[in-house]
Amino acid sequence: MSAAMRILATFQPCRLPFGFKASLWLPSFQPAFYSFACGDTTPTTGNQLSMAAVVASAAAAEAEVVAEVVAEVTAEVAAEVAVAPASTPEQPNAASKEAMVVPMVMDGEKPAPKPKGGAKAKARGKAKAKAKAKSGARGKARGKGRGKGRGKGRAKAKVKAKAKAKAKAKAGAKSGVQGESEEAGNEAMAAKPVRAKRSGGLKAKMMQELANRPIDEVLAEMRARLAAAESSLAEAEGMEKQLAGEADESDKLVAEATGRVEEVMRREAEAVESFKAARAARAEAVQQTRQAEEAKGETRKVIQILDMQASGRQKLWELELAKNEAKEAAEAAKKTLEGSKRKEKEFVEAKKAALLEQKGKESETLKAHLA
Repeated sequence: MSAAMRILATFQPCRLPFGFKASLWLPSFQPAFYSFACGDTTPTTGNQLSMAAVVASAAAAEAEVVAEVVAEVTAEVAAEVAVAPASTPEQPNAASKEAMVVPMVMDGEKPAPKPKGGAKAKARGKAKAKAKAKSGARGKARGKGRGKGRGKGRAKAKVKAKAKAKAKAKAGAKSGVQGESEEAGNEAMAAKPVRAKRSGGLKAKMMQELANRPIDEVLAEMRARLAAAESSLAEAEGMEKQLAGEADESDKLVAEATGRVEEVMRREAEAVESFKAARAARAEAVQQTRQAEEAKGETRKVIQILDMQASGRQKLWELELAKNEAKEAAEAAKKTLEGSKRKEKEFVEAKKAALLEQKGKESETLKAHLA
């Protein structure tokens, strides 16, 4: 596998959120960033990345990819060009150079049959194995910088590629020698069918672009994409500022609404407290009225009792008065009766005296007459 394909194999395509069209490449070893930028358009809160940060990270990742692709392709071309004169006196044509720079296998294509070669193929295979070992060492060092897991995986891939290259070189030594350009292209195509199928059609498409187009043109296109990403970043920042202003305005409206709601709730609480106080006062007034009615009933009973007592005392007083009057009348009558009896007795005595005097006068008259 070439250095460009190894780099592209570690990246996955994605799209920007909110409808921005920019062809970006995001590293698959950034799950949080990738999950947001590849379809998760949930608004950023807390420690999540904002939209501007997403676009900026995507642009930085694309720039890094472009730089790495250019460096790897340049180093590989230099290594293969340095190996080619030592292996054969013939100079490869343009087609063989392109095949050495960006060998690829399209999806669905079958690798070309193994060429027949001899000692030249064996020597060229050893030289290519050494170049691949050097590039593998560079990939391993870079992998250690990025992470031990990726470094170990790439080192294993380089070892496997080296073993396959040696096996192909030995098989080519037995079969014979053919054209140098055809050999280089076919060996590269036969050595990478599994890796090409593993990465998918997009990687093959990118490698086809690198094979059919100059590196400067691809680099210019990448820079154009980077410029588009930067413009998208500017648009995203403008939208973020606009959304921030709208959010501030919404916060103000929410604060005002919250203040009004709190005022209404305060008034409602005061009204509830007033209603409770009025209801308590009414209950107290009803209780006092009931107590007053009960006291009134008791007072009425006392008044009735006092009236009855006063009436009885009045009757007793009247009876006592009548008794006294009767007693006085009886005493007066007794006195009158005693006076009457005394007068009657005096009258009887006076009558007796008058009769005795008359009898004396009559007897004296008789005596005188008789005499």
